[in-house]
Amino acid sequence: MSGCATTSFNRDLEIQHRVGSFQSNGCTFMEQVGDHQSLRSECTEFLLVDRNRIIDIGVGKHFGIDYVILNLGSKRCSTVSHTLYHPPMNQPNGLQTTKYERSFDVGECAEVKGNFKEAFIWYIEKDWEAVKGDWIFKVSIDGVELVSEKFIAN
Repeated sequence: MSGCATTSFNRDLEIQHRVGSFQSNGCTFMEQVGDHQSLRSECTEFLLVDRNRIIDIGVGKHFGIDYVILNLGSKRCSTVSHTLYHPPMNQPNGLQTTKYERSFDVGECAEVKGNFKEAFIWYIEKDWEAVKGDWIFKVSIDGVELVSEKFIAN
C-alpha cells in the first residue's frame, strides 16, 4: 500500500492503512446490521482519491480507511471490530444514532491466513446520513485498538 502508515501493535502483527476519500467498484448492497436503516455495501475494490480528512459531506461520498493486517498467521483466530463514532444521525424510523459497530472473525477460524486486507469506508447513500461534525473510524483486533482516524465533515 503506497502512502500508508504502518503500526506494530504486538511482536508478530502489523497494520498498514490509508485514510481519505475513496471511489468504489464492484459493490453489492446487503442488509444492514444494528441500528442503521440504510443498506450496507460490500465492494471488491476501493481507489483512494483524496487524503484530506476535512470533507464536504453529501450523498455519494465514500470516506474512511483501508488496511492490511500483516502476518496474521495460520494458527491464530481473532476478532476484528470496526467502530464508527459519528455526529447524531436521525434514522428514518425515528431512532437517533451516534455509533456503528461490526465485528467478524479472521485467522484460522475464518480460513483467512497470512495478510488480511479490508476496508472500513462509509458511503453516504441518503441525505439523512450526511451529518456534519467529527467522524471517528476505529479498527481493533481482539479488543486492541489498531487504528483510530478522525474526519471533519462540513
